[in-house]
Amino acid sequence: MKGLFKTLVKDGAILFSSLLVSALTIGVSPALADEYTIPISGPATILFITPDTASTQESAPAINVHVSYEPNGGIPLSEASQVTFFYSVTNSGNVPVSDISISDANCPPISYDAVGQDLNVDHKLDKNEVWTYFCTKTLDSTSTIDVTATGKSDGKTVSSHFSKTVTVAGSIKSSVPKVMPNAGLGGSSKKKSSTARISTVRATVKKTLKVAAVTKPSQEELLIPSLGVKADIIPVGLGSKGEMLLPSDAGDVGMYSFGAQPGEAGNTVLAGHLDTYAGSGVFANLKALRSGDDIYIYGSNKGNLHYSVTSSETFAADESPLSDSDKPRLTLITCSGSWDSVNHRYSRRLVVSADLL
Repeated sequence: MKGLFKTLVKDGAILFSSLLVSALTIGVSPALADEYTIPISGPATILFITPDTASTQESAPAINVHVSYEPNGGIPLSEASQVTFFYSVTNSGNVPVSDISISDANCPPISYDAVGQDLNVDHKLDKNEVWTYFCTKTLDSTSTIDVTATGKSDGKTVSSHFSKTVTVAGSIKSSVPKVMPNAGLGGSSKKKSSTARISTVRATVKKTLKVAAVTKPSQEELLIPSLGVKADIIPVGLGSKGEMLLPSDAGDVGMYSFGAQPGEAGNTVLAGHLDTYAGSGVFANLKALRSGDDIYIYGSNKGNLHYSVTSSETFAADESPLSDSDKPRLTLITCSGSWDSVNHRYSRRLVVSADLL
């Protein structure tokens, strides 16, 4: 009661100023003027009602926004891929907040996941609720998510800001991989031994070249008649250190997804395993290629393509010898040199170049 009212005595009456009062025995209404007098003609019992502190507490609306993403939350992305960002908004004030909105210039449009979020269906963000919004986009380089959440309550506008950097390893837009693949001791292969198919590959090439129109295969294939290589071409991206990845099957060949496609102007980069823990990889005999040897790619968007080898060189594993080209070029990469059992890689890389005929 202290400090809530003033009491004055004047002419046998009690004078009250600026307070809420109810006189139970004399029926005084709380809706009296700011200053009023209750006459006392006899014993009277007066009950003073303390104001409700909850109803008089000043409203303090506030919200908070946080961002997470999938896949690989917190882990550097290894290649350009679709990433979904989740914007979680909570109520950090003492009153419900309405008209929640999310803005992120780097990821429009943003959608609201309405399932099970507005628990009492009052269209207001309450203390015990988390409202989630989401946006999906393809990242091709390191990006910063810069999001602002806003809302309204009791005529006040509140907001919250959150910024998060999403790391994409390497330079995805590079036309050639800056770090060459680790193509030694890969996983096992489901393919038959390459060296046992030389005659089969040569027969396939000979038959195909005699046919004017060949039905495009459902899968691009690499054929090297002199080595007996006939392998599916699988698009690949970059690893966490910016290195070109390889297919999971050591009998397949990986094609760098962010470079030139077969037959296009530029450098089409293919890589394959030298060996596996179970035996030979698809490029086990790549070192045997010589200038003038034939290489074919079947089933490309440019049709069946014929390349001729122009060079074969080895480089240290950490070198970046690849460059772009203003004409269609094909580059084949595998491991070479000695095996480093500590770092689990070969010391060198074999790079074979070929031009389109």
